[in-house]
Amino acid sequence: MSGQFSNGCAAIVLAATMAVGCTRAQPSATGAADLNPTVASGVGTATGMGTGAEAEPVKPASPDQVSAGARALRIVDAPRACAGIDRDGRPADQVREMFIEPDGAMRVITTTTLPPDAFSAGVDPPSSGPRAEAPATRDDKIHPVLREWLRDRTGLSPTQVVTVVIAFTEDLQIPRFPQAPGDPAAQACADALVAEIERVRDSDYAALAGVLTAMGDVTMVDTDPSDDDVDFGFWLNRAVVVRVPLGLVGAIADRSNVVYVQPDNAHETPPRPLPAALPQTDLNLLPRAVELVGAHTYAGFRQPGTIAVFDTGVRFDHGSFDGTDMGIGYDCVAGSAKCTAIPGPGGFNPEDTCWDHGTGSAHILAGKDGLTDMRLNSMRIYSTAIDGNVCIDEAGLAGAEKAFQAAIQAQAHVILVEAQDSGSDVSLLSLAADSAFDAGRPVIAPVGNVDALFNLDTAAPANAHKVIGVGGFDVAAAAKSPIQEQRLGPAPDGRVKPDLLAPTNARVASIEAADATRLYEGTSGAAPFGAGAAALVWNRLGGTGTDPGLVYAHMILAGQVPRDVDVDGFRRDTGAGPLLLPQAGRLWDGKVALSQAKSVVDIPLAVVDTPATLDAAIWWDEVPRVPHVPVDLAVIAPDGKVLVESTAELSVFQRVGASIASGSAGTWTIRIRGSNVDANGQIVYWAVHAADAR
Repeated sequence: MSGQFSNGCAAIVLAATMAVGCTRAQPSATGAADLNPTVASGVGTATGMGTGAEAEPVKPASPDQVSAGARALRIVDAPRACAGIDRDGRPADQVREMFIEPDGAMRVITTTTLPPDAFSAGVDPPSSGPRAEAPATRDDKIHPVLREWLRDRTGLSPTQVVTVVIAFTEDLQIPRFPQAPGDPAAQACADALVAEIERVRDSDYAALAGVLTAMGDVTMVDTDPSDDDVDFGFWLNRAVVVRVPLGLVGAIADRSNVVYVQPDNAHETPPRPLPAALPQTDLNLLPRAVELVGAHTYAGFRQPGTIAVFDTGVRFDHGSFDGTDMGIGYDCVAGSAKCTAIPGPGGFNPEDTCWDHGTGSAHILAGKDGLTDMRLNSMRIYSTAIDGNVCIDEAGLAGAEKAFQAAIQAQAHVILVEAQDSGSDVSLLSLAADSAFDAGRPVIAPVGNVDALFNLDTAAPANAHKVIGVGGFDVAAAAKSPIQEQRLGPAPDGRVKPDLLAPTNARVASIEAADATRLYEGTSGAAPFGAGAAALVWNRLGGTGTDPGLVYAHMILAGQVPRDVDVDGFRRDTGAGPLLLPQAGRLWDGKVALSQAKSVVDIPLAVVDTPATLDAAIWWDEVPRVPHVPVDLAVIAPDGKVLVESTAELSVFQRVGASIASGSAGTWTIRIRGSNVDANGQIVYWAVHAADAR
């Protein structure tokens, strides 16, 4: 994404060296000025983009590719390099039945299509209506740290030049990327997709640059100074980095199509809890933690696959990684746009030399006694600089965005983001995580720890709309109660957070020596167990081509909410409860496409041998600042009686469980009911597990 600009208009160099002009944006109907420029080339329509020989033009997305509320977005269709490459998820409205053997092995029994009479219009149940979305104010659009700068509580003057990231209203739907690292054809497809997205974004960024620089003393920052091109912004999200006088930030935030403004470096650190009085026990509780999440029976699903970890790097020579596949060490702070090494002095360093954080995450995920044998790609997003004995938090936000882009282009399967940014659910970290989901990747993040400023709200990106946010419980405690230092939900728009709890306080590898260990506390120590569980679920469900939303539904299914209790709300510190992956029994799963005419679906499940328990879960994705679609879940016995239901109003997941009386074999029904479904429809992912007594 390269170009040059001057005098408020932009000239963008595309493959065909096509010049693009711009005009000054006019105020929107609401009175707020808009940064959407008028682009003379017709960029953003089905014509005027691409050569036709290399790729198809931008076109509207298909229903299977876009979630509710996003149908106005355009999608960049696959270039020729993607011909024959599998990038699709599961078809909607199918039921897959599977059987899990006691040793964890799984086989698919049948895959059937739901009959037309499974759907009905239904009658909306009594409801408080959609989640209210108040118009965004200037404060809603500005990161808390930047707000403090604007309030002059830090001694900064309006003329002080600061580096900020501006996120704009998205106009592209990120397509599904392939999931076959090591396959040259799949990598060529991924590279071609990135190139095509960059080409579509280029003219937009050049025009935005013209409008921004016309506002005043604004300097566009090259997001990849490692090459000769000038990159105005990112391909994964519609966002740019600029240097701007502090006094202009408010005017930028007031623009109608500006979603969020935040410092490139808000001095955020890895999610480490405040010093606590935890006993420094010598017990190795990592195997116990693996057993507590039920991963010990997933031996057949420990590989293949790749997990990308966004953290402080890894001490690769630690003995806990002997014989494991540590993959590639990336540096997204000093590295290029792909987080790889650059020629000349640049300080490239993928090692965990300062914070002693990422080494523990890597140990839990892929080290000895860890959850998986998957390939682990470590992507450093924090500084390695030390001032005396103190790590310096000088890494910028652009490093995390680069990590998302590099992980997706390198075709990682699951992403763990060890971050607790104080931004909202539309901050760049959260928007990038949502886009990674759209690209086909499950994203897991800690909900964060209470810090010295006593921030209690769920951190970014765990507060995002398409991320599983993980809280923690003490691995050594008898009760699986949330740890005290954990931040609380809900998300800014009311969605339930955390989604799940996972064990923490296990002893893991440390950077102090090649055989050193330490206690890994807080939600940082819990999130790798969530990410490892997601990777095991991804493998069990078939790996490549598995929808991330389906992985999320199975993760919510693994939450241990009380059985035989109707759920009308989830606790703001536990969500769906402690994580325990389904063991032996039968599994059913799928995704259904709800519409206004088909807002209720009854999924029949033939239960031959009466199980002791039947658990069900649903999860659905939503788009920021789009009205909420409530979806309810119920379990109906063969005699037509509703045994239990989950109707949490503001959640994007539901979870129920029922104890089954003997002699109740027959056709059970899982009812999914959507309310306020709009014309765009709503995809809902679901999973059911029937098991003998545990």
